[in-house]
Amino acid sequence: MKSKKVFKKFLVISLNLMIILSIFSGFSLAQEGDIPFGCIMDLSGALGHNGPYWLRAGEIVVEEINNTGGILGRKIKLIVEDGETNVEAGIMAARKLISINQVIAIFGPTSNIVVGIMDYCAENKVPLISGVSGSSRLDDTGGKYQYRTAPSDSYEGLVNAHYTYNELGIKRVSIMIADEEGTMSVGENFKKAFVALGGEVLKEVIIAPGQATYQSAIALAYEPEPEAIMLSADQGATATVIKENVRGGYKGKIIAGSDIGETDDFLDLVGRQNLEGVSYTQLASDPNTVSFKSYAQKWNAFPRGDVGVGPMHYGVPNSYDAMVIFCLAMQAAGEVTGEGIAENVRNVANPPGVIVHSFTEGKEQLLLGNEINYEGASGPCDFNEYGNVAGGFSKWEFDSEGKGHEIKYYPPGSLE
Repeated sequence: MKSKKVFKKFLVISLNLMIILSIFSGFSLAQEGDIPFGCIMDLSGALGHNGPYWLRAGEIVVEEINNTGGILGRKIKLIVEDGETNVEAGIMAARKLISINQVIAIFGPTSNIVVGIMDYCAENKVPLISGVSGSSRLDDTGGKYQYRTAPSDSYEGLVNAHYTYNELGIKRVSIMIADEEGTMSVGENFKKAFVALGGEVLKEVIIAPGQATYQSAIALAYEPEPEAIMLSADQGATATVIKENVRGGYKGKIIAGSDIGETDDFLDLVGRQNLEGVSYTQLASDPNTVSFKSYAQKWNAFPRGDVGVGPMHYGVPNSYDAMVIFCLAMQAAGEVTGEGIAENVRNVANPPGVIVHSFTEGKEQLLLGNEINYEGASGPCDFNEYGNVAGGFSKWEFDSEGKGHEIKYYPPGSLE
């Protein structure tokens, strides 16, 4: 019996020693080797047509950093999980990245996933940044561990409303909104801004994504005889509504939100012949700035072959800026920690400081002991107390051949 007690005591001591050694081993690994940087990107699902381009923007930054000595002498390892345009998948991805991969930051999620994981990230002191999350629910909730380089849907609502009311002269609309975080945010903010301008919303119809037909919803929206339909939905639902709108012979103009664009996927879904006169919104940048030109050159030279879209593609400049800013914040912190990043985002992105246009420029100035002010490809990237920035939008319209044309550019903050 005594020998068994001695053996058990030895076993407990051995196990405790193994745990202690594993903790110190983990600590040692955390201080050397590649820096684990998480990425949750919608590579499938409703926004899967855009996810690879947003990811590519982040990869460009990582390659630049790793080719110029890394951060604090260490290279970045980008660990990518598919958000699937789905909250549950995004939450699972965040938990895996933080608990198993032990990432120090997360880049890339879309609105619904950001809302679903931001508290978990904050609890674990893992800062989160998105280049495409516009939900107005984030207007006054971030600023410590949650940031975004995309403008809020509140501003997109203003852009859509001003374009409809002032540029098109349309005063009476119905709204069709897909029941998802991002599309609901865009639709509701349009409604608020349009009514404030003096416009009238005759009917608001909520639709479910992924339906085979929306004929009854379309008929309901047109029942009060609106001049136009404001349609805020993903590519699939938007394509179905537009085709059924044409087949039904409805005369009202379709004013779409920012979830569509002139991509092959969307054009194949909807058919070019059905698009004449349909307008849509896109995140936009000033292509004449030093920062945009520098970024565009890298986008066009990145060795991934012809990706089929240019450097102005929706959300790509914003995603590029998001990765640059978090990496500059890490460099400024002088330590590879989430807390260090969170505490230095504004120090590298907001004035005052030497204006820089890339990670390499920023790193050089930081090593010289200077404060910096990163001016991004998407715009100034000056964060307010809630981790938000101003940003630009453009209104586009399809011609008779299904070709999109930019009609009007609204610079960051120009309507506020």
